[in-house]
Amino acid sequence: MNNCEDNDAIVSESLQSQDELLISIMFGKRALWDSNIPAKERSKLKKNDQWQEVYNLMGGVLNIKELKDRWRYLRDRFVKAHRAHTQYTPSGSAANSKTIPKFAHYQQMLFLTNTVTHAP
Repeated sequence: MNNCEDNDAIVSESLQSQDELLISIMFGKRALWDSNIPAKERSKLKKNDQWQEVYNLMGGVLNIKELKDRWRYLRDRFVKAHRAHTQYTPSGSAANSKTIPKFAHYQQMLFLTNTVTHAP
């Protein structure tokens, strides 16, 4: 491997571990992702405080806007993978059996399952 490939691998591993840390922190910050909880627990002030806590727990590697964007990206990827995984397959069709989605954090993000709604 050349030096550029080494750097790319290090950056990729670093991003992977940052994503895992962000996901584990967000698991405990339900007000930031679960619209099923009462609105008074999801007030703008409370959510801002929780994003500040996420920022502090992440060690300041990303600013709050970047954390929100990264969380949105990860959640969108999970929703897409979950939708593909749970999509109806007619019996008798030649479709392959369902496999675990390729999204690296799918298993870790299954706590979002109850918040994912599918349009018919």
